[in-house]
Amino acid sequence: RLTVEKILSIDNLLISLGEGDPNIVAEIARAVPGKNNFSFATKFCTYVCRYYFKDSRADNYSIYDRVLSNAIPYFAWVYLGEIHIARKNSTIEKEYKFTQDYGSYRNLIDRIRESIEKKNGTPISREKFDHLLWYYYKGSDDRIKQANTFIGKDSARM
Repeated sequence: RLTVEKILSIDNLLISLGEGDPNIVAEIARAVPGKNNFSFATKFCTYVCRYYFKDSRADNYSIYDRVLSNAIPYFAWVYLGEIHIARKNSTIEKEYKFTQDYGSYRNLIDRIRESIEKKNGTPISREKFDHLLWYYYKGSDDRIKQANTFIGKDSARM
């Protein structure tokens, strides 16, 4: 069972979080043998940083959850021209969650954020990006389906 004690016993946890170490996500996600707690691990790292650090390190992590994993393929297509989709379901889980490759997931989020900033001149933090997508798409499978119909269509690219 994943416990706070088990997580807090990870060597140099706060140092790793402060440095934005992507490997700490996989370490937390694997804290329970035979279980992949990737989504929890990203949330844990995100919220500990937001609570503990009062500087730029507070934004070291992005959340991975079902809502984000379903919405990200649309943004990857629109802002980067990348396709992360198979059938009607996102390949994001295969690319990042199942492999516990948080560094690449965060890199994808950051490249989308940088492209948004280039296009409209306004920077967006990881926290704000997470919130915007989560609040817009949470509980709305129709919005996800509609957004994903644009993937692969050049007219949808920014």
